[in-house]
Amino acid sequence: MLPQKFTLPKLQSLYEAIYQKKIDKRNFRKSILKTEVLDKLDEKEKESSKKGAFYYSFNEENYKKLTEKGFYFNVTV
Repeated sequence: MLPQKFTLPKLQSLYEAIYQKKIDKRNFRKSILKTEVLDKLDEKEKESSKKGAFYYSFNEENYKKLTEKGFYFNVTV
């Protein structure tokens, strides 16, 4: 549902579309980054702001390790 590289705001927008509710930005960032299923890239997307948002990519290996342990990611909405 996302391209190979994406920003956290884009990922959050996807979750909000799925849940049909707004999610607190700080809680989302903290929760998703804590899982270590995203790799931060050195590139920034600068089209939506001057400062720019870092791009991330999905780390499938870390995700598989977590799911083998019975991990389930749940964002409080």
